[in-house]
Amino acid sequence: MKKLFAPALFALLITACGGVTPTTLSYNVTFTTDNTDRMNDLSLAARHVIERRLGRLEGNLLDYDVAYDKETKVATIDIEIDDNKVASVLNEEIITPFTFEVRYLVKEPTDGDIEVEGVGHFRTSEIGKSDVDWVIGETTEPPLNRGRVTIGFADESIENMQALFAAQAGNTIGLFVRNRLTAAVQITDEFEKILVIEGLPSGEIAKIFADDMNVGIHMTFTNQKTP
Repeated sequence: MKKLFAPALFALLITACGGVTPTTLSYNVTFTTDNTDRMNDLSLAARHVIERRLGRLEGNLLDYDVAYDKETKVATIDIEIDDNKVASVLNEEIITPFTFEVRYLVKEPTDGDIEVEGVGHFRTSEIGKSDVDWVIGETTEPPLNRGRVTIGFADESIENMQALFAAQAGNTIGLFVRNRLTAAVQITDEFEKILVIEGLPSGEIAKIFADDMNVGIHMTFTNQKTP
């Protein structure tokens, strides 16, 4: 039987626990809006996004604090996480610029600027995140209880969307988030002000997509200090 002396046992405990310490990430956050209700909704959505990412990274949120300076119109968000290594990964995800693009399917590979395996080649439409006003994720009525996403576009972008729908009638447009195809929609009608995506597996998935879009489009995170 192997025996461990107290000093050796203590050293093993230190080794087992080493490197995992709570860490606070602090950010200056700017919004694309000064509407108080929307800013509150965005701050809550950001918390949901962070909690989901921590779940994927196997970390835990210990504290989430938001303060807003009305004079500078800049918010500060402090996020306390139980694991410094998880915090480092999360931080990189948070400060990486968000991208969203509307692209349309093309027949010739040479006409496209991005390829999606099994789907085809897509070309940019020049419509991006600055054209989006707000995204809503919801659950459809029983018994299907599927997910529905509604993307509202800014007033000044409606004409461009109408032109895209007219030019690509009968074709497929793709919504690319972080350069990855997240939804493909066939154009069958004229565009009004919103784009509706039906048939998601669940309302929860629709809400996750909406939170991710709204936070990515309307909030910019800058480190106050490097973790």
